[in-house]
Amino acid sequence: MSFLRSRDYLPQIQTTILSQLTKGDLLVQVDAEEDAQEEISSYLRQRYDVTIAFASTVVFAPNAAYNAGQLAELNYPAWINQNYTAGALVSYTDGNAYLCTVNTVSDAPPTNATYWTLLGPNYGLYNIPYPYPVFDVNKGNYTKGNIVFWRNKIYQCLIPSQGYDHTALIQFEVQQNIPLLNVFPDDPIHGATYWGTGTAYSVTALLPQQTASAWSNVTTYSQNQFVSYPDSYRDQLWQSLVNSNLNNTPGADIINWMPVSWTYGDNRDRSLVKNMVDVALYTLHANIAPQNIPALRQRRYEKAIDWCMAVAKGDITPSLPMLQPIQGGRIRIGGNIKLENTW
Repeated sequence: MSFLRSRDYLPQIQTTILSQLTKGDLLVQVDAEEDAQEEISSYLRQRYDVTIAFASTVVFAPNAAYNAGQLAELNYPAWINQNYTAGALVSYTDGNAYLCTVNTVSDAPPTNATYWTLLGPNYGLYNIPYPYPVFDVNKGNYTKGNIVFWRNKIYQCLIPSQGYDHTALIQFEVQQNIPLLNVFPDDPIHGATYWGTGTAYSVTALLPQQTASAWSNVTTYSQNQFVSYPDSYRDQLWQSLVNSNLNNTPGADIINWMPVSWTYGDNRDRSLVKNMVDVALYTLHANIAPQNIPALRQRRYEKAIDWCMAVAKGDITPSLPMLQPIQGGRIRIGGNIKLENTW
């Protein structure tokens, strides 16, 4: 598994030329991508969570479990005129990918809905959106009942955010001593008090274009059953976490229902993808002939490094998850707490 996929190289280089650079050895390309990722990470990790930013892109598998933010590609062998068993995944000449749901007979093509289910376009990308807003330690206004997502778990606020009045602030004397406004949900000491233990989040057995009947408060549901239900944060599918949860409204808590969905599209930062390709291609050329690197690759590599340096300085802000609390800022704010005396 890798952050980049083979099709990410197409805008930059022809497949035949890339194959010449790697000599047909996929491990050579993997090594170049790992080198490129580490070089870029050295600029970004002071401010951004590079573990999440460089999450692997995987090939979608119907029975695999996926975490929030996961990106999957529909990339399968071409269908051939033969019988298939349930669970087989193929691409077809109509430009789509299909899942075999029933053992085929008479060489039924993927367009035969009796045996096949449409997944989406060939090489299509689908991602798991975050089920709730990601916890922000600096938000400062969480109230009891608010639901957040944090590190593959869903939490519901038990104790509201604790603000500081002026009397409390002056006890800290200087700005740097003021504690964070919120407690991290996974804080080993106070997290459970403010947020409970949370509910582990993952999406399993959900197809990219799956649909479900609308939720009803007069129907009992079995564990893992899907329903559709809109709320203020999304209009998507929900999966039952327990059996017979009659009258339990999806989204009212984190015990009975879990919001799940696949969203079509690439959730990676496009600038990060483009610049990583440029660094990887430069690395491949450098490994072969370091004294004879094409001028184009040299220029694009230098431009990619300039982008990394600008991100590190804060001149450019990519769509990447930032570390919490915020780190690596160019401007430091400090000083004594302002006094507000009245005479």
